[in-house]
Amino acid sequence: MNIENEAKAAPDGEAAAPPTPSPNSPAKGRVTRRLAARVVRETMQQRVPLDEALELALEAAHGLDARDRGFLHEVAVGTIRWLPHLDRLLLAAMDHPLSERRGYAWAVLRTALYQARQMRVPARAAVFEAVELMRASPEKDLVGFVNAVLRRSVEAPDPEPPAGLDEAARLAFLHAHPEWMARRWVEAAGAETARRRMEAGNALPPLTLRVNGLKQRRDDLLALFAAAGVEARPCLRSPDGIQLTRGGAIPLLPGYVEGWFAVQDEGAQLIAPMLRPRPGESILDACAAPGGKSAHLAALTGGKAHLTAVDPDSFRLKRMADNFARLGVSGVTLVPGDAGSPEWLPGRMFDKALVDAPCSGTGVIRRHPDIKWHRDAAGLVKAAEGQRRILDNVARRVRPGGVMVYAVCSLETEEGGDQVRRFLAEHPDWALSPLDGEASLEGLLTDEGMMRIEPEPGGMDGFFAARLVRPGNGLL
Repeated sequence: MNIENEAKAAPDGEAAAPPTPSPNSPAKGRVTRRLAARVVRETMQQRVPLDEALELALEAAHGLDARDRGFLHEVAVGTIRWLPHLDRLLLAAMDHPLSERRGYAWAVLRTALYQARQMRVPARAAVFEAVELMRASPEKDLVGFVNAVLRRSVEAPDPEPPAGLDEAARLAFLHAHPEWMARRWVEAAGAETARRRMEAGNALPPLTLRVNGLKQRRDDLLALFAAAGVEARPCLRSPDGIQLTRGGAIPLLPGYVEGWFAVQDEGAQLIAPMLRPRPGESILDACAAPGGKSAHLAALTGGKAHLTAVDPDSFRLKRMADNFARLGVSGVTLVPGDAGSPEWLPGRMFDKALVDAPCSGTGVIRRHPDIKWHRDAAGLVKAAEGQRRILDNVARRVRPGGVMVYAVCSLETEEGGDQVRRFLAEHPDWALSPLDGEASLEGLLTDEGMMRIEPEPGGMDGFFAARLVRPGNGLL
């Protein structure tokens, strides 16, 4: 089981510090481990999205510095990422299976085993701290059980794939992915592509920034980073992208408070320019949260477009407003609502629209490993139905001659090319506008001129995007 450390950008804008043997003090270490176990329990037993569970834990982590918070993030995310490998070892060490209702005990076992086997935490320390957590919990009757299971499992050899597995099942076993997903990818794209997708899903994602063109230039920010000892390099495709080569606390970077940059994957930075936005245009971001592409559209138009950002979650809209204030983004109308509802924004028409639709997220598993355990084939069908509803409704809000970009962070054809072809078949007043000729997209386009990014370790997240036009007085 070749598991790498999990230091990466945390959901609250921090990057985890480099992997450490343990937090800074025993007291903080116990708090950190307890919070990590809580995150894993909430994610797996209560099905709270990992990002949300982490955010709540980090908000509760008063007095923890960046190193401690990085440790918490690494333990929680790494445990979720490699869950089936950990569970096989734990189950093999049990005389009788532990009930799934014992959610806290499972979380303590999983997080302790991850520390002992995959981080630079001494096995004795990981087991001792796990036992102490159990002593202070409502499940303290399992102290002896947890102690015995961990002592057996920390030194056990890695399980080998059972004989007789077909290629999809073997890949799922080796790369800690659900078998339904592995089988789907093998059948759709072949075993080699499926293997690369799983390796990318288990790799640490790079930490990438988008320079905020409203306030700063990339060369100047790179020079400031270099002067401050921050290792960074320009992205190859995005003219505004910077990739950091080491972790660190994002809010402590030069220019964070001033709003000179935002955290955004390079692949995501390629989406907004597809609209070719211009000052004075009325532009809709139909599924706007967390707001990165709305802010990018504002920067591309010098803050002079009329932007409307819609999302059904009022709390996320509030977070967007706070981030816009830091970035100096103004003039954006935030609207709570469902972009797929026929009653939404009655009478409003737009020159251009971005539909960055809710999706399965299979292109961003490396950032959200709980996707592996919270998705299924039926969910893909439901996601595609939701995308269809949003696309059809937003299309009615775009003026003749207008442009719409459809994007998803998914690798599934039902959510990508098939969705676009379905839309065009049902809307003869719309046409595909191939993305040919865009230098930043060279090598990323399908034969039809749609963008498809396969995730790679150290590369971009997985994305699909297509540009659609409604014939008339063209705005391209």
